[in-house]
Amino acid sequence: MKKLPKSHRPFTDKYFLRANEILKKEGINPTVMYQVFVRKGPGIVDGLEEAVEIIDTYSPKFRQNGGKIYSLCDGDHFESCEPLMHIEGKVQDILELETMYLGVISAATTLANGGSMPDLKQVTANAKKISDLAGERPCSYFGARHWHWSLDKAINKAAFEGGFVSTSTDIGAELIGQKGMGTTPHALILSMGNTVDAIKAFDKHIDSSVPRIILIDTFNKEIGDALESAHALEGRLYGVRIDTCGENIPETCNAYRGNNGRDPSYKTGKGVTIEIARHMRNALRGTGHHYAKIVLSSGFGNPEKIKAFNEAEEKLGIRLYDALGVGGLYEARFATSDIVRIDGKNFAKKGRGYKANPKLQEVYT
Repeated sequence: MKKLPKSHRPFTDKYFLRANEILKKEGINPTVMYQVFVRKGPGIVDGLEEAVEIIDTYSPKFRQNGGKIYSLCDGDHFESCEPLMHIEGKVQDILELETMYLGVISAATTLANGGSMPDLKQVTANAKKISDLAGERPCSYFGARHWHWSLDKAINKAAFEGGFVSTSTDIGAELIGQKGMGTTPHALILSMGNTVDAIKAFDKHIDSSVPRIILIDTFNKEIGDALESAHALEGRLYGVRIDTCGENIPETCNAYRGNNGRDPSYKTGKGVTIEIARHMRNALRGTGHHYAKIVLSSGFGNPEKIKAFNEAEEKLGIRLYDALGVGGLYEARFATSDIVRIDGKNFAKKGRGYKANPKLQEVYT
């Protein structure tokens, strides 16, 4: 294990820092359960001990306030999407640490299963392909959670050399004289109970220089939550981010038969598709919110997906996206963490509910 830095904050996605600031100012601090998993399995898990160390180092109040961690052990076998950890405690004690603990799990589990360190030259080449395809539309690096915190600055440097213009962590953004960027994560929306309250609180508490961008897929009501958010902010909404997970068909969209519901042409089905981007643009324009931009994330580290969207734009005669958030600039076994319970009751992002795992054991320190 590498010696941990003095503070976690430079290595943390900015949207978690802002989310916690909002919750503190709003006086909202429920007991939540996070569920950690790796989609790419089966395999051998690693990095869990280091993840626990991160939590205990940067949040001593987590244990003091009754926080508990249930986990597999490093070296254990796991299946795809099997819970590797359940982390239960006050949301304000744990929210800011997701980036770092997921990064160490992602990196260690990748290496434990025969994967390799990110090739920084290849990261630059991949970023260039993506930014060239996006053209004048900005690309941001959102992959801090996908690798160990100690390499975040180097990966960001490689992404910037490939044409990316911003990133989610301060340690990366300082390379180009910026601060990390990001707005409303799923954790904020779930902690507050709904999407509209989250963006209203963001608008109330966060400096007006920060663009108001709302994540609108938490409850699989992409169109409805986007329009309600735009109406609530009365013209101040900068944009919406579509990040629909691979478990869900976006609101107003059609199913795709075969391939577990994932359309290889990206036209329809599960995840972020051409269909949801088209429906979103039309819905925003049709309700007087034409000013709101569309940011797409989830799967756009694959240049073929961007090509498909660009080709659809030409065919449909409509602009499908205004910016991209990209994490997958290299191959890895990416770890994910979702809130699945709040104050003892199941409450989660649609498609990512609580799963029991009798193999998990409580971790004591």
